[in-house]
Amino acid sequence: MGIIKKLKALIEKLWALEFVRFLCAGAFNTAFNWGLFALLWLILKPEASLLMAAQASTLRFIGGHYYAVVTWIAWFLTVPVSTYTMRRFVFRHEGAYFRQVLRAYGVYLPAQLVSMGVLVFCVQVLKFHPLLGQLVAVCFSTVISYVGNKFFTFRASFS
Repeated sequence: MGIIKKLKALIEKLWALEFVRFLCAGAFNTAFNWGLFALLWLILKPEASLLMAAQASTLRFIGGHYYAVVTWIAWFLTVPVSTYTMRRFVFRHEGAYFRQVLRAYGVYLPAQLVSMGVLVFCVQVLKFHPLLGQLVAVCFSTVISYVGNKFFTFRASFS
């Protein structure tokens, strides 16, 4: 057996493992979310300066923590994409996509809250750049996402 055939067999064997597919889809979803976060962060940064100069304390607070607002916007926009990749490639699950997206929001919300806490800690306490803090935060939400999607979003009895 040639090296190409052995490599192909190894890849097929690994791809048959659900958790390996989860990690691959998760890497894509993470890159998509992080890229969207970075894009929104760069686009909204000038507006954040305007908010920090506002008279209202709430607007000043948002302007000073705009990275937190950006992460929630990116999260909201990313969940349907993540649901699709998990449904199609990881759990190979049929069913009503819209209902799965709604359930996925229920799974990703606790993961996002953990991620948000880590992001704020990284930026405020550890003084990380928000883009680095976001990468660290994603690591913490991975396990919550896998367990929640496996046992809630794509559970067979929900379809």
